[in-house]
Amino acid sequence: MRNPVYRRKLMKKLRLFGLLAMTLVLGFVFLGCDGSAELAEPLVLRDTIGGRTVEITISRTDPESARSADYTVRNRDFYVIRYVAGDVISRGRISNVSGNTFKFTPSPDSPCDGIEFEGTRNNDNNTVSASIPLPGGGFANAVFRASGSTQTDTGPGGGPGPGPGGDSTPTWSVPAGLRGTWLAYMQKWTISGTTILNETIHGSYEGTIVNHRADGSGAGYITIRYTRVDIESAAVGKYYVIHYKNLADTTVYISGALGVEFGTGAGGKDTRAEAEATYTVANNYFEIYNTLNKLISTGPQNHPLAGTWESDNEIAMSDYRLVITGETVNLIVVTDLSVWGMGITIEDRFTGQIVNVRTTDAGGYLTLRYLAAGEANLNRYGVLYWQDLEGSKVRIVVAATNATAWGGQSRDTQEQAETDFVLTASVGNLRPEWLQPFTRQ
Repeated sequence: MRNPVYRRKLMKKLRLFGLLAMTLVLGFVFLGCDGSAELAEPLVLRDTIGGRTVEITISRTDPESARSADYTVRNRDFYVIRYVAGDVISRGRISNVSGNTFKFTPSPDSPCDGIEFEGTRNNDNNTVSASIPLPGGGFANAVFRASGSTQTDTGPGGGPGPGPGGDSTPTWSVPAGLRGTWLAYMQKWTISGTTILNETIHGSYEGTIVNHRADGSGAGYITIRYTRVDIESAAVGKYYVIHYKNLADTTVYISGALGVEFGTGAGGKDTRAEAEATYTVANNYFEIYNTLNKLISTGPQNHPLAGTWESDNEIAMSDYRLVITGETVNLIVVTDLSVWGMGITIEDRFTGQIVNVRTTDAGGYLTLRYLAAGEANLNRYGVLYWQDLEGSKVRIVVAATNATAWGGQSRDTQEQAETDFVLTASVGNLRPEWLQPFTRQ
């Protein structure tokens, strides 16, 4: 008779073998389910773009295979968008599913520069709507539906368009000259081919661009779908419109729809069609425009001040914060008046592009072109001076009319500013007695 130790080892091996056998059987049963009612064919829908049929396939497994899932779009589903009997437009995975909306997130090898874009699934009429990037640039507003569907398509602006087989989806793109970083007093706009971000000290908003409509020379409407709204989170997912005009190489006039939203990024409409029909110049939603100056990168300047600096002392009851990069200097002034029952005020005083760096034995000068500042200094030149830089400590002053009005003095040209704004005791606009101690955060 075997000893007890041997029997325990034998039973353990048998149990492991049984588990392995069960796993193999279950796996075989699962793999043998091909064609059963538990799995559906891939979701395959089509639309016509530029006279060519475009097909979208969404599936649970590799999109090139015949096996797939039900028609509910889920995170990590595979997708392929391609011209029928032609090239692939985009391929990757579904992500960020929220209700009927989701994102197409391209794989690294996807065409069209790997641009991520948004889709909407309508289960009632079995369609998927998306503004898809095109290989030649720009986007197309597409409504993909099953072959043979008789649903009415939506044309530009969400109005009725031709049905299946018609070319209901004209292409659009954000003008190249509008893309980039734009600055204005107390705000910053970042515009790409697919997104817009508007940042202000009072709150910011961001959205995916879903349409662009020209409105004459150098003007147009941009429709976004909110992905972030600081002051009203309930607006996320709604549609909003921005209007621009007088687009030039380095300037543009821009306005977010006002009305009850006051241009802060709040509100919005439930559908793109409603937003585009409501937020128009004719309906007086765009009456206040900001003049934006384009940040044209010349590459980072070589200086030692990169970082965020906080003033060690209060300057006229205010704390000064300097955010300095290789290309820009931003001054934010925070004043606490709560002792007088007035709360805290925040002033985004200026943003200047660094156009020159000059060093001295004690420190150096940054010459700034004010891209965002008060009207009197906009697009003019000022100077920041620093000295006694040791580790995280430094002393700084900016050309001003007095010790606290930093950024209040400027000149028409860089040469004038560099000639006039030189550290000089007791006279001029850049005085050593105005130097303030700062600590790098």
